[in-house]
Amino acid sequence: MRPAALLPALITTVCLGLPACKKSEEPTGGGGGKPPAKKVDTHESLAGEAIGLTTKLTDIFAGVKDEATATAAAAKLDELYAQFEAINKRMEAMGAPTGELKDKVEGMFEAQHEEIGNKMESAMGIFLGNRDVGQIILPALEKFGKNMEGLKALELWEGESGPE
Repeated sequence: MRPAALLPALITTVCLGLPACKKSEEPTGGGGGKPPAKKVDTHESLAGEAIGLTTKLTDIFAGVKDEATATAAAAKLDELYAQFEAINKRMEAMGAPTGELKDKVEGMFEAQHEEIGNKMESAMGIFLGNRDVGQIILPALEKFGKNMEGLKALELWEGESGPE
């Protein structure tokens, strides 16, 4: 596959992972030595976490400037995928949002698409403009994208607002 052909797939991969990019706030524990309350997932909190992970992904790629940073970025992708996979499992367990909640969650994803796309387009210029960097990061990116294809809950939650 030519590197230039990876740009649409990359942007799709990034957009699919959007819900995991924003960290949700952890509830704080009460006083008196009680353990912190267990965090309860909501559709909004899971979408926010997925958006947070996607932002993290774009930040990793935006940091690629040379062979050393490309190697470091490639090494981070397996760990990041594991985080996406964990969010996907929690989303599957909760079930997809419906009605107004579905619209709200899809809107959360849509709000991040342009920003993420712009960051990734800039990063792809480096990947494609420097052959040595491309040879390191593009195979890792392709593997990451193939792994992400199996995370159907992320795709479902993103809904029609995602790229086609």
